[in-house]
Amino acid sequence: MADYSDLNVIMEDSPLHALAIQCQIWESEKISVITLMDKLQSLQDHLAHNQHSVRINSPHEMQMLTYCSNLLSIQSSNALDAELKINLLLNHMMSQSSWVRCVTCSLLKNLWLKLDSTGKHFVVQTTILCKNLMLTLNDSLSKNLSRFDTCVCICLASLVMISSVAIKRLPSLRLSRPFVSLSLATIMDVLNHNFDNINNPSSILIYRVAADGLCRLICVNNLWLEALNVTQCYQCIQAYCQAITNHFEEIKDDWTCCKLLTVLNNDDVFATFNSQPSILHAIVTNLLNVLKPYKDGDLLELRWTILSILMRYAKSRLGIQVSDWTKLDSSSYLKLIKNGCCKEEQVKALKEFFINLPPGDNDN
Repeated sequence: MADYSDLNVIMEDSPLHALAIQCQIWESEKISVITLMDKLQSLQDHLAHNQHSVRINSPHEMQMLTYCSNLLSIQSSNALDAELKINLLLNHMMSQSSWVRCVTCSLLKNLWLKLDSTGKHFVVQTTILCKNLMLTLNDSLSKNLSRFDTCVCICLASLVMISSVAIKRLPSLRLSRPFVSLSLATIMDVLNHNFDNINNPSSILIYRVAADGLCRLICVNNLWLEALNVTQCYQCIQAYCQAITNHFEEIKDDWTCCKLLTVLNNDDVFATFNSQPSILHAIVTNLLNVLKPYKDGDLLELRWTILSILMRYAKSRLGIQVSDWTKLDSSSYLKLIKNGCCKEEQVKALKEFFINLPPGDNDN
């Protein structure tokens, strides 16, 4: 196994340095899964007892614990062994040791990859595993302790990876409905979770992992239209609108906001929202409110995503087809969008243009 690439940036008095050294020892010993979990908990307890600040809310800590879960000696080479190890690990998902939780939830996704996707119980196995990840995530959130924050991130990452890969292994998207609906609902709950301090680094990291996971799932072809029933789709829309409001008006992390808008910019998702004019209008109004003249340091990707959605909305209201660039170029206001709408007078003119847009075909 390759050495941990970021070990040189970890201070020697950090608990992560001790963990990295132990991982190399455990790998040489070809340690078993259960023994690893016992030793991992003992190591964390020992470090905490010796007054180390065992915080696991930074990217380095997340990477180190993922590295631990990738030890070759605890992986599986076949489906039967993977099933046995998954069953053993389920008992460790609610461990009081945050490190054990993190490594368990990360290892589970590696073992899941070895399951037989053609087996008659594959969907059930996947759904059960996703549900257990959801329960572990919710329990970690409820503890309101910083040392469990990385567990939330790893649970989210495992949930999204398992769901997105499982979808591609199934002959029909509809078969994925049980675990896709569960995964989307879990992600939305995290995005709308109210932390005591919404702007501290660990909270922002959790929001970013959730937003990225939502984007990865929604971008699976036809997932939005085929993997959700009408009720699930409506619930997802409501939760998404709440997340847009929360993150643009209160949290204001540009990276998270950009990922959330990338979801709406998906063709299937935008078409659904376009059939709900009052909801889409509320989102567009929010985007116009946050659109400001460009200044150095602004996240360009967020700006262009906002403008792309405004373009889609304007074209739907004007009856312009996506491919009809001739009509698009004839509108000086829509040219502002194409050119980035950077200056103060341009932003003001664009906002006035949207205020005066005619009703769309779907408007009541």
